[in-house]
Amino acid sequence: MGGAGALNTPLWSLRWEVLFSLLLPLYLMTARKHQHLLWAKALFLVLAICVGSQTGVLAGALTYLPVFGLGVLMAARAEDLKVLSERLSALVWAAICILTLTLLTVQWNLGAIVEDVTPYRAISTGLTSIGACLAVFICAYFRPAVRAFESTVIRLLGLISFSLYLVHEPIVIGAVTLLGGNPPLWFTYVTVVPVSIAVAVAFYWLIENPSHVLCQKIGRKKEAVRS
Repeated sequence: MGGAGALNTPLWSLRWEVLFSLLLPLYLMTARKHQHLLWAKALFLVLAICVGSQTGVLAGALTYLPVFGLGVLMAARAEDLKVLSERLSALVWAAICILTLTLLTVQWNLGAIVEDVTPYRAISTGLTSIGACLAVFICAYFRPAVRAFESTVIRLLGLISFSLYLVHEPIVIGAVTLLGGNPPLWFTYVTVVPVSIAVAVAFYWLIENPSHVLCQKIGRKKEAVRS
C-alpha cells in the first residue's frame, strides 16, 4: 500500500485496485441508494477527479478511486444503458466515437495547442475520465465494436491482458539491457513481444486463473451458507 517502487512500475495501479476491493461494499451502497441522483453522483466523481489531479497528498486517491466509482455506477445501470444504446442511430454512434477519441486524447491535443498544459490539467483529467466511460459504453453496446471485441484473437489477448500488464516491463527492460542497451527497434519487438506474451500466458494459468477459481469457490461457499 506504500507504493510499488521502481522495479516494476505497472504495479503502481495495484494500490488503488486493492483499496477499491476493500471499499467495494461502500461503492455498491452508494450506487444503489438514491438511483435517481445518478447524474449528480457521476458529476461529483468527475469533479473529484479534477480536484485530485491538482492536489498534493490526496492526489492519487482523489484522481483514481472516483474512476472506479464511475465504473460501478455504469454497472449498476447496465440494463438502462443497454436500452439507451438500442435507441441510438448510426449517426449518433459515430458522434459518440469521435467524442470518445477526442476526450481520451484531450491532454495531448492541448499540448499541441498551448505550451503549458498545467492550468488545464484538472479539466482535461476529468474529460479523459468521461472519455474512458464512453469507451466502455462503446465496447459494451455498439454492435460493430462488440463483434470486433468478441473475436477469438481479441478475447484471448483480453484473457491474458492483465497478466501481460503486470509482467511485461521487467522483460522489456531486461531484454534491452542484455542486448546492449540500445538494440535495433525491430529486433526488440521480435524478441520481447513473444517472450512477454509467453510469460503472461504462464502467469495467467499459474497465478491469475487459480486466484479467480479460488475466489469463486469461496463466494459459492458463502452463498450456500447464506442460503
